Amino acid sequence: MSGTARHVSPIGFIEGNAGNVRTINTGSQQTAVITGDVVDVQVDTDGVFIQIGEDPTAVVNTGYRLFAGAVFRFGITSGNKIAAILASGTGNLWYHVVS
Repeated sequence: MSGTARHVSPIGFIEGNAGNVRTINTGSQQTAVITGDVVDVQVDTDGVFIQIGEDPTAVVNTGYRLFAGAVFRFGITSGNKIAAILASGTGNLWYHVVS
């Protein structure tokens, strides 16, 4: 897998969402450039697949698969983006820079 995620940890569930939001659908969608090396990610729809890198493309059934409501913490390289895709439907991806 391409990308530079160093680790991923599900860190729990939160009520509401904070940080930046990216609408996602059946085409690979990228966040803006992320400045920081640790980012929390949450989605509101099951079956979201993500890829992390300088110019990532998310593909269904590859990369990291996230499920709704859980918060995942990724170690990334500052300057990377997160790409996300769904097999069907639409949803949201929230991301918050921790450090």
